[in-house]
Amino acid sequence: MKKIFTFSILILTAVSIVISSCKKKDEEEEDTCVSFTDSRDSQSYSVVKLGEQCWMGKNLNYEVAQNSWCYNNTVSNCTNYGRLYNFTGASSACPAGWHLPTDAEWKTLEMFLGMSQTDANLDGWERGSDQGTKLKVNGSSGFNALMGGLRNTTASPFIDLSTGGYFWTSTIGNLSTKAYRRALSSTDARVFRGDMHKDNGFSVRCLKD
Repeated sequence: MKKIFTFSILILTAVSIVISSCKKKDEEEEDTCVSFTDSRDSQSYSVVKLGEQCWMGKNLNYEVAQNSWCYNNTVSNCTNYGRLYNFTGASSACPAGWHLPTDAEWKTLEMFLGMSQTDANLDGWERGSDQGTKLKVNGSSGFNALMGGLRNTTASPFIDLSTGGYFWTSTIGNLSTKAYRRALSSTDARVFRGDMHKDNGFSVRCLKD
């Protein structure tokens, strides 16, 4: 009986260790999606976990000289909406441990929010249903996409503040001079996909490596 009792204790101890180890591992994995302070400029970012991805919870506001701008060259717009980057700036803007997401990683996010693979592969606005609404400020995802507008290369370069949100991906488009982006509109529930010239200035959302 003593041997059986001792053996039972050993089994219970082993099970307890395994459970504790699994719980600790789960907690460590959960802790990877926590608020983040950029050591380069001490700016803080909330982080949201969506599926297996960890996204910054607001638009990046790290200055890349000559390749990033505040909307209308007004500093308060950088504070409120993040900076606008051309593709060169966007490609180097995310801090260590984070990166500019690929087109495929954006698709993963959209499909997590309910978009089909078929729709995710489409270009234009005819994609999914309400994924754009879920991504916007106060949407159910917690992504809180800001309508930071864009900067183009015309005489009046800044447009669409508070009505349009535009986000670079790291994926080159159909021409080498273009790259894929996502767009959200204050008047549409969906998410636009398409490529644009790399000289345009769009917002950046960094994704954890």
